[in-house]
Amino acid sequence: MTLSTVMDRVVRWQGSDLVHYFLDPFRTAKWSGKATLSTLPEVSDVVQKWLDGVVEDRMPSREKHLIQLAIIEATTNVIKYAYPGQHEGEFRIVLLRKSDSIEVEIQDWGIPFDLRNAPQPEPSCMQDGGYGLVLIKKIVHGIHYTRKQDGSNCLVMSWDIPHSDREPKDFTR
Repeated sequence: MTLSTVMDRVVRWQGSDLVHYFLDPFRTAKWSGKATLSTLPEVSDVVQKWLDGVVEDRMPSREKHLIQLAIIEATTNVIKYAYPGQHEGEFRIVLLRKSDSIEVEIQDWGIPFDLRNAPQPEPSCMQDGGYGLVLIKKIVHGIHYTRKQDGSNCLVMSWDIPHSDREPKDFTR
């Protein structure tokens, strides 16, 4: 690969209130911006393009879409619940491709939220909302939350990348 090929794939966007960076698009991408619902389409687009670049044909498109869905669900939770009573907060996403896995870190500086103690929807009654975390836990291979010393919330989700000689994980179980 030539330097010009690498440079052609490095992307930097500057919007009116958002700054986004792709750093080494074959391995790592970072996105940061305001915690507003209007950012979701752009986050989804960044995640989709990054996934297409880092897993290539090693993962079926259906599974890439499910990973994208989990990231959007987690992002939506940050937007809706991390900054109650405030106009807007900020959050960032770091997408990391390791040798045999994908790791996604979503960080915000809102109120603490420990997913271990999150309320679960009541299975016997249909309710509007509350299913995002259930869906995320069904899709991810690993999930971990920490409250960092700087006061930020950090949610890390991970997925194994199938090797060419083995079947991909069935996300429908």
